[in-house]
Amino acid sequence: MRQFFKYKLKYRVNTKIFISFIFIILVTSVTSLLISYWLFKDSIEKASIVRLEDSILAYYNEIQLIKETCLTAVSALAKDSSIAALVSQGNRTYLGQILSNYYRMGLFDIVEILDKDGSVFIRAHDPEEKGDFKIDQHIIQRGLAGETVVSFEGGRSGIAIRAVAPLEKDGNIVGLLMLGRLFSEKFAENMKRLTGLNNGIYWGNMKIISTFDDILQTIDDNKMAKLLKNGYVMFHKKINNDRYHFMIKALYTDDQHYWGAILLFLREESNARYLSYIKMVLFFMLTIGFFLSLRVYLFLAADINNSLSKIIDGIDKLDINSGLQTQIIDIKANDEFKIIAESINALSRKIYKYNQEIILMQTNMIESAKLAVAGQLSAGLAHEIKNPLSSIKMMSQIIKSRHLKDENGLDEINTVLEQVDRIDKLVKDLLEFSKPRPMSFSSCDINELVLDIVTTVSKIGHKNITIECELADNLPFLSVDSEKIKICFINFAVNAIQAMPEGGKLIITTLLQSDKINIEFKNNGPAIAQRNIGKIFEPFFTTKEQGSGLGLAISKLIIERHHGTIDFSSNEQETVFKVILPMEKNISE
Repeated sequence: MRQFFKYKLKYRVNTKIFISFIFIILVTSVTSLLISYWLFKDSIEKASIVRLEDSILAYYNEIQLIKETCLTAVSALAKDSSIAALVSQGNRTYLGQILSNYYRMGLFDIVEILDKDGSVFIRAHDPEEKGDFKIDQHIIQRGLAGETVVSFEGGRSGIAIRAVAPLEKDGNIVGLLMLGRLFSEKFAENMKRLTGLNNGIYWGNMKIISTFDDILQTIDDNKMAKLLKNGYVMFHKKINNDRYHFMIKALYTDDQHYWGAILLFLREESNARYLSYIKMVLFFMLTIGFFLSLRVYLFLAADINNSLSKIIDGIDKLDINSGLQTQIIDIKANDEFKIIAESINALSRKIYKYNQEIILMQTNMIESAKLAVAGQLSAGLAHEIKNPLSSIKMMSQIIKSRHLKDENGLDEINTVLEQVDRIDKLVKDLLEFSKPRPMSFSSCDINELVLDIVTTVSKIGHKNITIECELADNLPFLSVDSEKIKICFINFAVNAIQAMPEGGKLIITTLLQSDKINIEFKNNGPAIAQRNIGKIFEPFFTTKEQGSGLGLAISKLIIERHHGTIDFSSNEQETVFKVILPMEKNISE
């Protein structure tokens, strides 16, 4: 059944991963690619429009540059007094040479001089032609009026950008100088090479020159209205199953009258080819992305299944009574499953720890119950023994003082009194253990207490035993019941001395460690038997012939009432009792 649930869990997880893969990877990828295609398409159209706008602006700027060039050149050349003098003299030979030099520079298609009656006096671009009357042209009339002007005009040479400037001698106009650039096929082809687009020039609404045939010979009225209103117009038109982008920009004379327009257009065939290429690239990206994502999915699914199996198997093996304290689930990958595994491992260790604490608490409760019963029995027995014992001691002392005047029987009565004293001490220990007296805390110097007990135990008869003290300097005062602490220290010291009947060394050490004071009693006597180590603090346990088995039990009780602990260790080299007392003020129980 558990195996079935394991496979069911894997199935559900893999299903969810696959559905997530479909919706997150595929749906997102397809949507992203469709949006990308739409953006590409929109960008291509916008790029076409931008290209048209940039190209027509370049075209327009080129025309404006030609106007400025013609106007600047005609103004500068008209100021040459020698030209005006030659015109007034009628010297065509020298004038022809001068004008020919400017014509050969290639900047102008039209280089000519007119008489003051508006007829052609000489032209460098067509020296044989002369006598052409242009008095009816507005630009000629303005030039004869003394203005230097540039405009779009037509003539025998064709429609062109023409600039005129008056030639003056002695303050009188003797003729006009004209420079210009024709709107010719050469001009249109040059602009096509510059912009990369087909182009055309319109005079009014009629095409006068272009790089294309049979397309938009005239600008219709609707487009003309928009052109006159906005200065430009853009539109799409399908011609012979091909779609084109068109843009028309108006041209104005110096006095801001509409003269004509520039037209540029762009065929969409290149855009369609580019979009087809984009489709192929996007489809290729989608296909590659699908297979890569599928491979990632299969890898993740296998990794997840492996991690899930380890986690489930680890949970199955979890046993709080096994004593297992290390990790039960081992996942190498540094991912979410490792975090889960570590959490389960930590939980396993905590459960084991709590289980051990519960077992210890149960053991302690059993021991406490035993001690409570023993204490109640001891207290009752002690009270029952104390009164008759006092009577026996009193009567023995009376017998000794009244009837034993010589040495006969004195040893026996002294032995009775010693044994009575021994029983009396045992009764006191029983009462102290079963019903401890209240603590009396005061601030004490632990080093002084140690020195006091050293003085006390030194009076006990012992041979070849050295007592050394290694006391820390500047120990802080500690709030303790000094009399009861002395009892503890004396018990430890006496036990150490009694454990070395052949002689040895007792070292008493004090040490401040963090927020605790450590007092250590170390002797180099024989090691305590391994079977007895766990029993030395139990009441009534003793290995001495004359021992009561209550000394260490009472000492442990006193230290615990001070919220301290006792550490104990014993080996072939040494036996150590370490008392650890906290620095905080103890509270009497």
